[in-house]
Amino acid sequence: LPDSRRGWGGKGDWGIGRYTADNPPYGAVLSYYLPEDLLSLKKQRQKAEQAKAGQGEDTPYPSWDQLRREDREPDPGITLVVRDAQGEVVRRIEGPASKGFHRVAWDMRYPAAEPIELNPPGEYPPWQSPPAGPLATPGMYQVSLVQRKEGQVSQLAGPVSAEIKPLYSGGLVANDQDARLRFELDAADVYRRIAGADRYAGELQSRIDHVLKALRQTPAATEAQVQQALDLTARMQDLQVILNGDTTRSSRYEPVPLSLTSRIGFIIGGSWDSQAAVTPNYRDSLTVAKTELRATLQQLRAISGDLQQLEASMETDGAPWTPGRLPE
Repeated sequence: LPDSRRGWGGKGDWGIGRYTADNPPYGAVLSYYLPEDLLSLKKQRQKAEQAKAGQGEDTPYPSWDQLRREDREPDPGITLVVRDAQGEVVRRIEGPASKGFHRVAWDMRYPAAEPIELNPPGEYPPWQSPPAGPLATPGMYQVSLVQRKEGQVSQLAGPVSAEIKPLYSGGLVANDQDARLRFELDAADVYRRIAGADRYAGELQSRIDHVLKALRQTPAATEAQVQQALDLTARMQDLQVILNGDTTRSSRYEPVPLSLTSRIGFIIGGSWDSQAAVTPNYRDSLTVAKTELRATLQQLRAISGDLQQLEASMETDGAPWTPGRLPE
C-alpha cells in the first residue's frame, strides 16, 4: 500500500531543502495509445470550420437542431474495464481521451461504496484518504479499452490479460484471500446502505423543515398538521441517535453506544487495508450492523410514508411548494 506524505503539499513538511519527486502511480499500470483526439460534436464542428476558414471557405452557421444535438451530447470519454477470471466487472477506470500515449493506474481495489458526489474535493488532507473499496485478490484479470461517444459505447481494444501477484505469503497474510474478499464485499454493501440511509435521513429532515415553514405560511393549514410535522421531527431525532450517535451525551463527554455509522466505519477502517484473515470480532460486529440497519430502514420508510401523506394534504390546502412534492 502507498505511504502517505507528512503535512500538506508535495513535499509535506520537509521543506525546500529536501529533494522530492512524484512517485510512480500506485497499482497495476495500464497503457494505451489513441491515434487521434476523441472530440465532441461541437469540437468536431469547430475543427472543420477552422479548416474551412483557413482555406478561405465559408463557414455557415449551424442549424438549431445541430446546436441542440451538441448541447445535449454527453461528454465523450475513455474507460478501462477490469474483469475478473469469471468475467465479472471489477472496476471501471476513466482515462484521458486525447491523442497520444497514456498510462492509467488501477489501485487493485473494487470501487468505493460512498454516496456519489458531483463535485468531489480535488485534494484530501494528509489525515484523510480518498474513498476506496476492498482489495482485489491475487489472480488473473482481463482489461478492455472502450470509448463513449454520442451516448454509445464501443470497444476499442482488448481484452488483455493482467495478473496480480502476491508479494508475501504466510504470517498475517491470510491463506484464503477469497474469504477475506467476500467479507469485505459484504461489508461494502452494508456500508453502501448505511451511508445511503444517512443521506436519505438528511433529505427527509430537510423536507420536514420545509414543510414546517410552509405550514406557517398557509392560511388553510391546521395546528394538527403542524403537530404532525413536529412529531416527524422527533422521530427523526430518535433515528439519528441510532445512525450517528447520541450527541446529547457525547457532547458532554459521556460514553454512548456505538452508532451504525461508527460501527461500519470501524469495520472498514480496520480490515480494508489488510490482507489478514477477518477476525471473529469484525464478523460479529457486521452481523449487529445488519440487524440494526434493517430496523433503521423500516423506520425511515414509515416516516417517509407519513411525510408523503402530510405533503398531500398540504397540496390540497394550497401550501407553497416544498422539496419532494409535485404540484397537482
